[in-house]
Amino acid sequence: MPGTSEVRNHFLEPLRAVYAQATTLRKCPAESDWDWLTKGVDRVLSTARSGRDFLQAFQLFWRRELQAGPYFEALASERRLGMVAECSALLRQRVDGLRKSPLDSFEPLASFDLYAGDGHYLAHATHDPMIGETRWPTGHFFALNLKSQSLFPLVLADLAGRKKEHDLRALKRQSVARLRQGAGKGRKVLWVWDKAGVDLPFWQARKAAGIYFLSLRKEGMCLALEQERAIDRTQPINQGVTADRVVTDRRGIRVREITFCNPCDGEVYKEVHPPAGSSAWQKRNEGK
Repeated sequence: MPGTSEVRNHFLEPLRAVYAQATTLRKCPAESDWDWLTKGVDRVLSTARSGRDFLQAFQLFWRRELQAGPYFEALASERRLGMVAECSALLRQRVDGLRKSPLDSFEPLASFDLYAGDGHYLAHATHDPMIGETRWPTGHFFALNLKSQSLFPLVLADLAGRKKEHDLRALKRQSVARLRQGAGKGRKVLWVWDKAGVDLPFWQARKAAGIYFLSLRKEGMCLALEQERAIDRTQPINQGVTADRVVTDRRGIRVREITFCNPCDGEVYKEVHPPAGSSAWQKRNEGK
């Protein structure tokens, strides 16, 4: 937790600015929305292992009495959940608008919005659902704006009838609008995901809506070489690139495969992103 009121106020200033714009605020005699919201920030920053652990530490640190019942009841408020979502979105807009990305210097990326995503599971809480004889944790899929570095929740894992939801299933549940994240007309969106997100037909279909993806090549993928592409060694952006190929899978889906050797440690990566074909090629292969 921040050590002084001055540090704390400075740390919370961006949140205070967007809080003033929120439309979901209400007056609450038990605890103001601002106190409740900042308490959530304290909870995230604390090392407490449980909600009750946090309440005890909070009371010792801030010298304030805090009732467990009202605190946990407030966590179940749909209105306050909406307030958190609204403040989070406003804060993200603020960060995205202020930060200048070093990636903007690469002209090929100028027309792209760039996001990375991943799933995350913690140890289960006492209120997480039982599946069989085991209590499984709630999973979260997060996204990171690679240009502004703002982080935001993409979706909660769907645990209906399963222990953990696979990344790809969670991605397939997302609408085109959700994956585009408000990108304007003419803007393209590139998603960077780990190997769990590789599904060439899915991403090929999303390209029609200006949505692309980038991932490491998954072990066991059968990709046949179709074309070797020339590499312009005079361009700084190609530093470390050892191969640029067009390859196809068993269904005939074309993929661009880039082999990259990290100059810092010599680690070699093979990255894939479909499709490399023209719109005419896509029309000929619809339904395959």
